[in-house]
Amino acid sequence: MTATPVREGMVAESPPIRRARMDRQTFPYDHDVLATFPGARSYERGELETTYLAERAGVPYLILVPRAAGGSVTVIAFEDERERAAHLTQPVTA
Repeated sequence: MTATPVREGMVAESPPIRRARMDRQTFPYDHDVLATFPGARSYERGELETTYLAERAGVPYLILVPRAAGGSVTVIAFEDERERAAHLTQPVTA
């Protein structure tokens, strides 16, 4: 841990910075990814894809399913809920 100055003469311990462990995988559209995530819930329905939030074995996931056939399903695993929330708040770039 590193020491962070709080006030003169006092220090507070701050946790070490962890590297994000975001892991992204893609599958053909016909692969039934949602069936492997019981309890997955719809988060956002866009023009091109539907976004689902899911958890499995304590790992938070984001699943992007295309609305039209022929695309790829993207599954993103995150280190923790905080990392997933940070990812969801980032602006979308085209």
